Amino acid sequence: MGSSRFPGKMLARLGDSTVLGTALARVRACTSIDEVVLATTEESEDDALAAHGEELGVPVVRGSSEDVVGRMSAAVASLDPPPDLIVRACADNPLAMPSVVESAIEELVETGADLITPFEHATYPFGYGFVVMTAETLRRIDRGARSAVHREHVENYCFDHPADFTIRYQVAPEELTFPELCLSLDWEADFARIRILHERMQGVPLEDQAARLIEDLRAARVFVEGRGDGEPEDADLVLATRLPDGFDPAKPRLGAVVADTFATAAGPRRGLRYADPRPPGFPAGAVFLDSAAHPERETPLAFLHRVAGAPTAKLLAAPAREVRAEEPAAAAEAKCDAGAEREGFAGPNQARFPARVVLELAASTEDDLLEHLLEELEAHPETRVSLHGGEDFDPRAAAEVIRRLGASRLVPWDGSDGAIFEEVCVAADGTLRAGTSEAELATWPSLSAFWGSPELRRARAEALNAEAREGRSASPVASRTTSRGSATSR
Repeated sequence: MGSSRFPGKMLARLGDSTVLGTALARVRACTSIDEVVLATTEESEDDALAAHGEELGVPVVRGSSEDVVGRMSAAVASLDPPPDLIVRACADNPLAMPSVVESAIEELVETGADLITPFEHATYPFGYGFVVMTAETLRRIDRGARSAVHREHVENYCFDHPADFTIRYQVAPEELTFPELCLSLDWEADFARIRILHERMQGVPLEDQAARLIEDLRAARVFVEGRGDGEPEDADLVLATRLPDGFDPAKPRLGAVVADTFATAAGPRRGLRYADPRPPGFPAGAVFLDSAAHPERETPLAFLHRVAGAPTAKLLAAPAREVRAEEPAAAAEAKCDAGAEREGFAGPNQARFPARVVLELAASTEDDLLEHLLEELEAHPETRVSLHGGEDFDPRAAAEVIRRLGASRLVPWDGSDGAIFEEVCVAADGTLRAGTSEAELATWPSLSAFWGSPELRRARAEALNAEAREGRSASPVASRTTSRGSATSR
């Protein structure tokens, strides 16, 4: 109840129940879960939660507000007989899908892993599923976790000690792959989104909701100014530089988004915001910020067309959260211990943009393509660049790269395809490649959008799962990071 971003959120009304009541009902619908325990804090403000849990017929265990591991351990100790498996069901994910949770339980049993997570290298919508672990894994976490970070963010102890645990990454099937959708309740915009989606799911059988929700989002009609047919009045989502005279921004059910310029710590950035008047709960600030500093010669319409593909999926799950430029790195750091090791990315920056970009420079490389790539690379000075082109190599293009980025950023190319946690290769025709995944730049209009695409997320999770099956602790697809940022089943 003491959430700093959304105080009292657990007892906010959601349909004919509360957020907590909805969360408990959906967890109880999981047939593999035998018992549900509400583990809340000893703070006086959470007396109301404990009382509400008892009204709903759920056993309540209370403990420290900062020691979540202790609260979970106390919840498990209250059960007789003790459980074999534990689902850490976060009540601020009130629209969790029982079918996804069931799938995680089955996979953990089948593979014999210690823990399975839908959150790391996510492919499911955030909040569709939960972390599942063995009871022994929780006991090991309780014995080993000493830092405040690990006592609060339970399974992160396993992620930060990957050699000590067998970890599975739950991979969504293609029809359920939509990581841009967030069903976690942290901000007012989240509550507006959850209420809208909860209402739209009424009457849909519980077992069909996971797929139906994503189908509805993908079927939305999108109008982009200056591109394609249709009129903004007929669209569910509108993206424009300016809205037509007399157009009501509140009419599209997913909002009307306009291009604007915003002040950030890195200087002015172009981005997108919801037009006024906004529907209730839709944020006023930027909902998308371009990673590259925009050139003065780029018109607002050219900017809109360049970036429109990147934020559209997130905007379909309206309202989108307001973007806070420093939040991603801060959040990543807050949930890991200093010096911790993780499978995958080498750090928060690399999760957002590759550590190395390989540019194929040939006579056929278009000037507009090169300019587009250089603008984005200039915004990521930590990224190293390799150049190649074979017999058709274009030295003039190489000279322009060196002039714009500096020779110190160049590293030799070793001829490899690169690792999906480290490198993107850009062919002369604009084809992007990371590991075995390929896409056209026209599909993902920026390197950062391709780097965070659902296709690459799935490839990374599958690579780590394959590595765990084969019993290897390190391979070209995975690197160690040096900095980073309950229900029970028998």
